[in-house]
Amino acid sequence: MEIKFVCDYLDDIKGSANMKLTVQVPQGVLATFYWADERANELEEYLAIKSIPLVGGIGEYVTNKDLMIPEKARKIRCRVFKDTMKEIELPELVIDIPEEKLWKPSGKLLKKYVAASDIHCGGEYFNNKENRITAFSRIRDIKPDGVLISGDIGNDARSHEYDQAFEMIEEYLKGIPVYVSAGNHDYHPYMEGSVANIPKMAEFFGAVAKRNVQLGEKCSSPSDRNTYDGTLSSSQVLVLNPCREDDRAFYGEEQLRWIDEKLSQSDGERFRFLVTHMPQNNTVSCSFEKMGKLLFVGDGDKLQEIIDRHKNIVHVSGHTHYDFDSDGLNTKFDDKTTSLYINAGCIVWCGVEFNQRREYYIKDRCTAQLIEVYEDCLIIRGIELVSGKFVSRCLHRALTM
Repeated sequence: MEIKFVCDYLDDIKGSANMKLTVQVPQGVLATFYWADERANELEEYLAIKSIPLVGGIGEYVTNKDLMIPEKARKIRCRVFKDTMKEIELPELVIDIPEEKLWKPSGKLLKKYVAASDIHCGGEYFNNKENRITAFSRIRDIKPDGVLISGDIGNDARSHEYDQAFEMIEEYLKGIPVYVSAGNHDYHPYMEGSVANIPKMAEFFGAVAKRNVQLGEKCSSPSDRNTYDGTLSSSQVLVLNPCREDDRAFYGEEQLRWIDEKLSQSDGERFRFLVTHMPQNNTVSCSFEKMGKLLFVGDGDKLQEIIDRHKNIVHVSGHTHYDFDSDGLNTKFDDKTTSLYINAGCIVWCGVEFNQRREYYIKDRCTAQLIEVYEDCLIIRGIELVSGKFVSRCLHRALTM
């Protein structure tokens, strides 16, 4: 069999990695693709692009259409493995990236923010203290201008869970403003006998808001549903909570009216942040079928109407414990409304599907998103928080914001 490694680009957009990779080799059961530098060395700061099975020595992979080529990438490399996962020695499988496909942001980096989610302090199934500490340490080392955390602060609504969350914010994110939304675990804890700890939540969110004010940001006191607003480096931040004690999720007329009024005050700005625990339908998520009604908000269509009308919104959500190292949507940019939807991943553990064994994924899949603001665009990079590497299939650009 002739050895082949071919890349067919599916568009002519500068920086776009929308492509089909095809490999053909005499033997092997698995092929893994990597971004590489001009010497064909794999980019150390990035996870592999994709691993695919080989059938009769042949396999192909088509990327998501909005995937980007990393700035340092100059080649694409392929490695082939036996069923024992031992690499097979073959002539070097390397493809040059055409010069016309290379792109990097123009102008200087203005600001950077981290979008994270699902701390789950306490509890058993979601609790991983080691990963949580590693995640907060990674975020600290990025030195962001602000952090957005989209819900599930506690796991079973016990007082010490909120104390622990605030202590971690204070210890690891010194001097960094943090905006936090509530999640379904905060309002409907799943440990038998647990109920929502409304007074402790009010104390926690009040302390977070007060801390932001002390750091020089504008920040309102949270409402009785822990809805509040403020600023990050002069950009508006709106925090909504659709979660309810009965495990349903609705924003309700009062919150929807509030966000409509608040967005009216910042119309014309380059972008505004919206932080909620649950995602909007048809934006970013994991398996729609597996999660069902638990994934979306009952009146989310009304929120979407508001987003469509005001435009220029960066909507950060979590809830799905989504693993960025997959082909599902982790970031979506809507050209019509110039709104950006971001799945903020999970600080404690992620799995491809909930019915797979968590013991495997808990070791090496904890994710967040880095939002880089440049003069000409926003760049979104997924971060695997345990290894500290960027996720190749989570590198996106919002051009027109």
